[in-house]
Amino acid sequence: MRRLFRLKCRFNFLKKGKLKLLSMVVSLVLPLMHSQMALAAVDNHNNSKVSAKCHVLLVGGNEIISLWYIQQKQLKKLKDNIVGKKVLPQQSIQRIKIYQAFECVLEDDTFQSGKARLLDSQTPR
Repeated sequence: MRRLFRLKCRFNFLKKGKLKLLSMVVSLVLPLMHSQMALAAVDNHNNSKVSAKCHVLLVGGNEIISLWYIQQKQLKKLKDNIVGKKVLPQQSIQRIKIYQAFECVLEDDTFQSGKARLLDSQTPR
């Protein structure tokens, strides 16, 4: 008897017109969940790693092409972030600080500067 009463109470809210409220809540929640999943997919794309190359001036006056493997969203700030970092040039056995960064692009892209394009063509990968 008690069980039958509980069943009647559970479905009693459907009879009182709350079904419309339930369907409205569900119709609002589902699109929100979908938009959150879409935003997460965009975030994953921005967090994916890419290869980049930068035309830099080292302490001592040498200009080289420096290769980096970074997150996609860090590419815009890479030029500013690598100044002061140490890199290992091909002809050297010790690491040398980057004094200035001129330009950074994706590895498959071309540099705007002619000198950077020349250095890039001479840089082995």
